Amino acid sequence: MGRELFFLFFAGVPAEDTGGFPLYPLGRWLFPLSICLLAVGFRMERSRASRLFAVIRYGKRGKWWTAHFCRHLLYGVLTGAALLASGFLVQQLLTGRQPDRQGMEAMAAVCILWIVHMMTLLALFFFMELFMKTAEQRNLIPPALLLLEGMSFLYGHYHREAARFMFGSWGMYTQSSLCDGAGYRTVPVLAAEAACIAGCCLLGYGFLAGREKETDYLWQV
Repeated sequence: MGRELFFLFFAGVPAEDTGGFPLYPLGRWLFPLSICLLAVGFRMERSRASRLFAVIRYGKRGKWWTAHFCRHLLYGVLTGAALLASGFLVQQLLTGRQPDRQGMEAMAAVCILWIVHMMTLLALFFFMELFMKTAEQRNLIPPALLLLEGMSFLYGHYHREAARFMFGSWGMYTQSSLCDGAGYRTVPVLAAEAACIAGCCLLGYGFLAGREKETDYLWQV
């Protein structure tokens, strides 16, 4: 696999990098995730003024929430896919060679793990945003999620026996059993992240469905 640009930014911190503080590898991992969080957050903030009219159009807040959740999750996936494609194209321009079959399989695994992990962060973002009533509070969510990502990874980095259970290690190809035999198993982790995404959507639906008569949620700025 080597230390090619695509893997440097999207595969995660290598499991063998156990010495010292992994500042640059962890920073490279968090960088594209932060772009997706900020891009989606900016888009949600821009559409916030029209939420009242959107809720009226959908009739029920629960229906609006489902559409809001899916729409912005899709936007995040498209943003993430654009970042992955850009990383691949830049790598091709720099190396001037096509990856072999093994390299392509590794890149496909990187894309799947990274996209699902990024979707999980976005789902948490959407759910947490429901409880933040000011722009200042909402602006704290992306850094809080990145802090969760970084701190949980670092705990696993320094306590290897716990690394496979740390949220910050999930999504990293280099920390998975596909790359490191002692890493987390991909199928259970992908299932757990899918359950988290669905859970955030359902919990948000239930939260808003029970507040149909309140007038201060969703469009307060």
